[in-house]
Amino acid sequence: MCAIGHALINSSRSVLYQPTFKLVQDLLVAKRYLQLPRVLHKLDMFGALLIDDIGYVRIPQITDHGFQGFGAS
Repeated sequence: MCAIGHALINSSRSVLYQPTFKLVQDLLVAKRYLQLPRVLHKLDMFGALLIDDIGYVRIPQITDHGFQGFGAS
């Protein structure tokens, strides 16, 4: 994802990289305080919005083998 962001920046586009939880939290707070249109306008000023959702993945505990796996749990 970082390579995509760098390529967009090199082509003179503005890029915002943000974790999903941060974006959702900011939007919910803006909605609560009736600032959603203003926040959406700020986001609209970027040429690209790269959203990292790895923070939403649940990581199981380390197994007896010492490996850490990703997957549905």
